[in-house]
Order: sequence, then C-alpha cells, then structure tokens
Amino acid sequence: METVKVEVDDKGRLMLPLPKEVLRKIESRIGGWVELTLQNESIIVRKAKMVRINVKLSEEIKFAVQKYSEKEGYGSDEEAITNLITQALVEHFAKSKDEKLQKLAEKLQNKWYLKIH
Repeated sequence: METVKVEVDDKGRLMLPLPKEVLRKIESRIGGWVELTLQNESIIVRKAKMVRINVKLSEEIKFAVQKYSEKEGYGSDEEAITNLITQALVEHFAKSKDEKLQKLAEKLQNKWYLKIH
C-alpha cells in the first residue's frame, strides 16, 4: 500500500497527487478515471471501469451542473454529473424494499469517481 499526501490548491480544493508509480500500480494514466473509496479513515484508490453514454441536458440543467461542479471543486462537469448520479442512486436505493438494491446503495455510499488530470 502506498501513502499519498493530500494537498490544497489555491482555490481551496483538495488535490490528491498520484505519483507515476501509483498510476502504474493501478494501471491508469492521465485522462483515466479512478474510484475513490472512503474506508476506515483512509481513501482507497482503484482504476475505475467507466462506460461512456450520451446524455442530452437542457441549458438550465447544464448551467446548474456547471455551478455545482465549480462549487464542489470538480475538475470537469463530467465528474460532477457522474458523482451526482452515484449519490442520487445511493439515496434512492437505500429507501428500496429490495435487498439487492439496498446492498448496492451500501457499496456505492462512500465512493467517488474522478478523472486524472
């Protein structure tokens, strides 16, 4: 296991600099996606397997996503949308009577997906 120090940039965003050795170990690169999982006061970084889909957004929704992305410090609107969807599914599935969906909510609850910049 590697230890990486979190830094704060000039805009107050947390930055997780990943050395090339870490990127090599998780078999990722700049432009790739990682899954961050909060676990026992640590953050586990893994390569994320992502699927591209095309989505149409109204101008109003696109503006709202941009504002959310800026406020939360995401590197792109794509990251913001991915994490908004993840958290919405967690909230929705946690209320489900279906045990499989509840377990999925628990699995996704402490995960974030970020693009490597």
